[in-house]
Amino acid sequence: MTNGDRGDNLFKEILRSIAHEYGWPDYQPIEKVVTRVDPAVFRSYVGRYDAGGILTTISSAEGQLYLFAPPFGPRPVRLYPGGGDRFFMLDRDVEVSFVKDARGSVTELHARAPGQITTAIKVN
Repeated sequence: MTNGDRGDNLFKEILRSIAHEYGWPDYQPIEKVVTRVDPAVFRSYVGRYDAGGILTTISSAEGQLYLFAPPFGPRPVRLYPGGGDRFFMLDRDVEVSFVKDARGSVTELHARAPGQITTAIKVN
C-alpha cells in the first residue's frame, strides 16, 4: 500500500501511530499551532520564486496562502501561518519562511524539510 504515489505519507502516519501506542519518544507527531494572520498580508508573499531553475508560485485565494512547485505535486499546497513570516504544510514536514529586505519587500522564500533547506529568489 505504500509504494504508490505519496505512499510515504501513509507509512509515516502508521509509524507515528505505532510510536504513540508504544510510547516511543522518536517519531512522535510534531504539534504546530496555526496563528491568525490578516489575509491582506498575503499579498506581499504572492509571486514567482526561482530555486535554481525550479519555479515556485505563491498564490492567495479565499483568504488562504498556497504554494505550487513541481516537487510537491500537481496541485497547490495550502500553507498555514505559524507566526511571523513562517508557514507550514499539514501533510508534509515542511516549513516555508519568507525573507524581507530593509524596505519590507519579500525577496526570498526558504523551504525547510528534514535534512534540506531550499532557497528561492523572488522574480516577480
